[in-house]
Amino acid sequence: ASGGTGTNGTAGNGTGVRFNDPVVRNKPTGTITIDTTGATGGGVTFASGATLNATTAFDEALTLKGGAITFGDTVGNSKELGAVIITDSTQVNVDAAFKSKSLTATSNITEFDSAGFTITTIGATDQVGGNVSVTTSGAIVTGDINALGGADGNASSGNTGGTVTLNAGAALTVGAINTSGSNSVGGSNTGGSAGTIDLDGTSVTLKGDLTAKGGTGTNG
Repeated sequence: ASGGTGTNGTAGNGTGVRFNDPVVRNKPTGTITIDTTGATGGGVTFASGATLNATTAFDEALTLKGGAITFGDTVGNSKELGAVIITDSTQVNVDAAFKSKSLTATSNITEFDSAGFTITTIGATDQVGGNVSVTTSGAIVTGDINALGGADGNASSGNTGGTVTLNAGAALTVGAINTSGSNSVGGSNTGGSAGTIDLDGTSVTLKGDLTAKGGTGTNG
């Protein structure tokens, strides 16, 4: 639903895409892209009641482009999405719990708001935690972010936590952030390393703990 390019160089407007009922992302390979870019982006809305889930947890990627992007109900609550990428958005609103393999919103984003809700990119069993990366020209406000390394399911080493990078062109307000590595559960193995936390804005307000602990090792 993106706008076309005019012969005088002026693009048409994109048209909004709205979901009112539960959505299941079901494409065996590749990324599904919803593109509403144009002179004015149309936006994508998952309304209240339009939960969004994968068919296979952590495997199915989604890209959203253009206008205001709103998640009005839970994302990945029953099966986590794969990598979620958001670009060319005037406003990203996360208005319910959000779970995915990773979240990237760094290209032409004006504002991002997930206040009061948790973004979770905890790794699957025996997998590293997913990265959360948001860059805006305006403000960023988040609730909690959990990017822990996935549990050690085969008595080997713990898994590394994901990185959290929040770079606001205006004020940055964040809840609790946890990028800790997971514990090893057997053998003589090391715990997972923590992911980095990088916060930048014209001002930074912390509303919760920042935790970046290494997981515990085992001695057999």
